[in-house]
Amino acid sequence: MGHSSRKHSLFGPSSAERWLECLGSVELAKSAPPQQDSPWALEGTRAHECLEYIVKRYEDRRSAKQEALSKWPGDMVEHCLSAADIIFSPKIRPSPEAELMTEQRVVLKSAKQIFGTLDYAWVDYFGVLTVVDFKYGVGVTVFAENEQGEPNPQLMLYAAALASKFNFDFEMVRIAIIQPRVWAADEDPISIRDVSIKELKAFIKKVEQAVQIAMQPGAPLKSGSHCRWCPSASTCPENSTKALAKAHIAFDIEEGVQAKPDTMLLTAETLPRILEACDELEIWIRAARARAQQLAESGVTIPGYKLVPKRAVRVWLPGAESAAAAKWQLDAYHFEKKFRSPAQLEKLKGKEAKEFAKEFTASVSSGANLVRENDKRPELPSVSSDFDFEDDDDEFVWS
Repeated sequence: MGHSSRKHSLFGPSSAERWLECLGSVELAKSAPPQQDSPWALEGTRAHECLEYIVKRYEDRRSAKQEALSKWPGDMVEHCLSAADIIFSPKIRPSPEAELMTEQRVVLKSAKQIFGTLDYAWVDYFGVLTVVDFKYGVGVTVFAENEQGEPNPQLMLYAAALASKFNFDFEMVRIAIIQPRVWAADEDPISIRDVSIKELKAFIKKVEQAVQIAMQPGAPLKSGSHCRWCPSASTCPENSTKALAKAHIAFDIEEGVQAKPDTMLLTAETLPRILEACDELEIWIRAARARAQQLAESGVTIPGYKLVPKRAVRVWLPGAESAAAAKWQLDAYHFEKKFRSPAQLEKLKGKEAKEFAKEFTASVSSGANLVRENDKRPELPSVSSDFDFEDDDDEFVWS
């Protein structure tokens, strides 16, 4: 099954950091609208597919690289080659006899609501079980353990499910995160945490208790940094109302902001709590804006607002690359043999390229912005909504 078409549980390992901290978020997530894939999520999906392609052909690494370069961008292939080297390195591969599992679907025996697909695992029977997660994102650095020394819950759930499948017949568990794009070239792009079998079993008990509570009506809500990835962040009362109260902001759902403290009166003693509340509010504000954009793009009218096209950018028309290559040969490309953009080609070739671009480009908007009604830009034509906000399934698409 492809990465983009998978489904996962409301108790999925990938969202464990959120639902283990906020048990009430599980119930809220059931009624959350479907989440649209961001460009970064789609890029991550492609990177996972690229790495899987290389790992499965690692014995002939050179050929795998050449084939991958015809399917994925050069920088992505290089990052995935580096990650594959780490996966097969002695620090990750526990022994030559260990069995490699790739994109393995796992279910926790004692809590079958928890299932997902781990990236990679080395299974060394009666030795070390190593679980590896590949993260291509560059915005947020993820570690195998947090500042309090607690192991990453996503990888712990993968390890728990896999270890229970083999009756915990391992000396120990190793969890590892490979994140190549957040580290400098001279830094190790891997984070590792060793976990004892006793520690893993204690974690499973904690998870079982959390699932039982989360499945009950009125499970407690808790706001925090984990709200960043919550599908219900824009509608959660804990994430909005209480954060506003902590920031001493009076906000009414009908009337908007009624009062806010004078920032010049804030003191060094009160600012830590205010800044913490600001972090939570920023998460909620982003989620509220995303919700408004999602509704507007699905055809729902947002009173006082309208959709306008984003600034149009020039894109090449079909046939432009072959025509440019015939005309300018290698000059039509820049590093890694990528076809130059219209602006890049015009800068290099001047008037001749400008005439060429008139024939082979079109101006296309990259999307829409939701702006106030009095914005001078013309409104986009309305679209009919076929967006279904009903969610009668306990699962939602995982990419």
